[in-house]
Amino acid sequence: MTIHYDKNDFEKLKKKVEKHDELLKKIQSDNIQETLDKNIMEDNERTVFKFVKEHEGTNKENIIFNLKAIGSRKTIFKILRSLKNKGYILDQLNVNNGRRRSIFVNNNNMVLKVEEELTEFKDKLFIVLDKLEKFIAEGKQNTSNHQYDKVIEYLREDYFKFISIYFFRALLQWHNHIADKQVIFLLYSQLINNIMAIQERISMFVQGFVPAIPFYKEICTDDDDFPIHVKEFSYLDLEEEYHLLTNSLSKINSTYSKGNQGLN
Repeated sequence: MTIHYDKNDFEKLKKKVEKHDELLKKIQSDNIQETLDKNIMEDNERTVFKFVKEHEGTNKENIIFNLKAIGSRKTIFKILRSLKNKGYILDQLNVNNGRRRSIFVNNNNMVLKVEEELTEFKDKLFIVLDKLEKFIAEGKQNTSNHQYDKVIEYLREDYFKFISIYFFRALLQWHNHIADKQVIFLLYSQLINNIMAIQERISMFVQGFVPAIPFYKEICTDDDDFPIHVKEFSYLDLEEEYHLLTNSLSKINSTYSKGNQGLN
């Protein structure tokens, strides 16, 4: 799939960012910590959230029974209340037992959606980099320089596509579809934090991984060269990992493709 964009898109994004720059500065100077504290999940909250995500429709008693290690009933109730107030989970009456409420992940929460897509791409990229790092440590690149160089080149291209999708498409869509400026701020924070984590990981791996960004007219994640890319990764026993990485990139591409109404 290809995302098309032009200079008009870029100018719109620039104006949107300039318009909200004053607001973002105010959030940063006045209540950045308060905003983050209210919306970022603590470790225990992530544990409970993960359990709910893996057991959609569960209930409080089931959560308490299975997560005794993180605290008492009172603690679990407090965590559930916090997750609900942040908009990360929902509850509703159980159709089979009106005395209990079933608990679900709020799949319409934009912060959760973006966090999941960013984390998925980052995790898949790190898996590939971990195997490549092991490959380097064993000195195998000396006997497969061509394949190694090609793999680095293709990873560089995929990372550029990832960056481009967000900066030339997602940012504009967020501003167009989301009225809550604190949500916008949280999405910016998520994006920058994940990019920083990727850059830190890459900086330990290889120099000059990210090229200067040209002003391309399109971003394509399934071009005719893909089979060639896969072949090069297969030489390093990375075919499966590369498929998972590019699938993640394709999903992000599809989410922010022009005309996609998924953010409404």
